[in-house]
Amino acid sequence: MSGKKVVYIIILVLCAGIVAACSKPKTDVDFVKDAITQAAKAAEDKDVAGVMKHISKDFRTDDGGDRNTVKGILVGQLLNEGSISIFIREMDVEVTGDKAAAHLRLVMTRGAPVKSLADVPRDAADAYRFEMIFRKEDGSWRAVTAAWERIGLAGLL
Repeated sequence: MSGKKVVYIIILVLCAGIVAACSKPKTDVDFVKDAITQAAKAAEDKDVAGVMKHISKDFRTDDGGDRNTVKGILVGQLLNEGSISIFIREMDVEVTGDKAAAHLRLVMTRGAPVKSLADVPRDAADAYRFEMIFRKEDGSWRAVTAAWERIGLAGLL
């Protein structure tokens, strides 16, 4: 092997080592945030099963809703005509053991597809605040309870 090739191999190995050293492993906070963003993406894709995989079988709301209630709401909303776009504006997650609390605000639009928040038509958008509790089940984080309220676009400021 020529000296030039050896130098290239050494540089390549060093670069790979630097990249590996700089990348940090995902934390439980990252996994909860991933579950939320994956559920939002599934909702945009009108994929009820994709959303439901992030909802615990033990899911309950304060007003008596359960997993089937969530599924019914999703089916009703996602099967309507028009695109759905979801923009998560804020997301804070705190993990304690196998439970996590997530607080987020989002904008949801219906109608024509929207690629950026700047393009959201005010008359086709709603803003919501969500408070959710997640539990780690079989290695995945799933929502066990959620509360939400419509806050209007001004509530995002």
